[in-house]
Amino acid sequence: MRKEHIKAYTGIRGIAAATIVLTHIHLEEIIPRGSFGSLDTFFIIMDSFIGWNQVDVFFILSGFILGYVYVPDVSNPKINYKDFLVKRIARIVPLHHLTILAIGLMAVVAWYFGIPTEKSYHLNDLPSQLLMVHAWPYFLSQSWNGPSWYVSISFFAYLFLVPLLFKFVSKMRKNYLLIALFFLVLAMDWALTMTNTITDGYGWPAINRVVCQFSIGYLLYSLTTFKNPVSQVASKLVSVWLLLTFVWIFSRLPLSMVWQGIYNEFPQMISRMLFEFIFALLILGLADNRKSLAKTILANRFFLWLGTMSYSLYMFHNLIGKVIHPFVDKIPDSTWIRILIIIGMYAFVLAASWSVYKFFEVPSRNYIIKFFPKSKISNKVKAQNIS
Repeated sequence: MRKEHIKAYTGIRGIAAATIVLTHIHLEEIIPRGSFGSLDTFFIIMDSFIGWNQVDVFFILSGFILGYVYVPDVSNPKINYKDFLVKRIARIVPLHHLTILAIGLMAVVAWYFGIPTEKSYHLNDLPSQLLMVHAWPYFLSQSWNGPSWYVSISFFAYLFLVPLLFKFVSKMRKNYLLIALFFLVLAMDWALTMTNTITDGYGWPAINRVVCQFSIGYLLYSLTTFKNPVSQVASKLVSVWLLLTFVWIFSRLPLSMVWQGIYNEFPQMISRMLFEFIFALLILGLADNRKSLAKTILANRFFLWLGTMSYSLYMFHNLIGKVIHPFVDKIPDSTWIRILIIIGMYAFVLAASWSVYKFFEVPSRNYIIKFFPKSKISNKVKAQNIS
């Protein structure tokens, strides 16, 4: 049975990538705090929101979509593992290596002209980055392109987590066991947050993060393969879950002294609990692909455009920031001029990322895949653009 592309998921991924760019272009360096008076509180909240949870979106959504694309039968997850790895490598490697090359060339140019850079670039860090193990425990090295830690940890998941997770979940023949396992993994993720062992992009914290969140995503997919009241209710209330997501964003405002006290005590724990639970329900609600207000919003043309090039946008935007950063002090001391510069930077990042996606990411991916036999799964499932 051919599965349809769930456009709302692509839209979510586009929103996540676009908001990550807002964090990484260092707004506070271009427009100092205090420039907008009372609006500064809003910017601080949004900066805290988009600075952490959007990569969680990538991991959870990837776990769901990989199951959706490659595992028609959860109880018997037979996949062509060689084909799976070829497609994943074709997806992530070319652009990862291109960004390393680009940053290397930029570092040489900066050195030649005496332009200061944010950090040093060492050749002895290069082998682990080319092999995509630079964020793994025991192989840790400095990333030339900061966001590439996500590539390294995703590669770990493809190699080791995917086959084990698919096999383990296949043993859960009962609906209630899947639900119990889902809440167990969710609790583990929250507990690791409390112990500060999941708040880094490198080493064991990053491994903990991808194991928990990728598993959450795949378990959500597994739940959709059973007729259960949870997914049915989520489907009917999907627009409510979208509304709750926005409420969660603004819940970081101090609504009362009581709330403020609780939030100050367990800020990241509360944030993660609210975000992951609401996001999980949203994912379940979007899975059936039926029309709703939320799906119409998330699957509009602009969000789909962002989602289609989300990997290029995520990987490439940091290079633009590196070009701009040395010249921030030379920007005229006018808030509105700086706002226009940010808008121009953002527009340039979008245009450059689309060009990279169109003229490099897609051709290089197709070039690698064409040398390998066509998978049986490829004929059955319409490709979902996977992060």
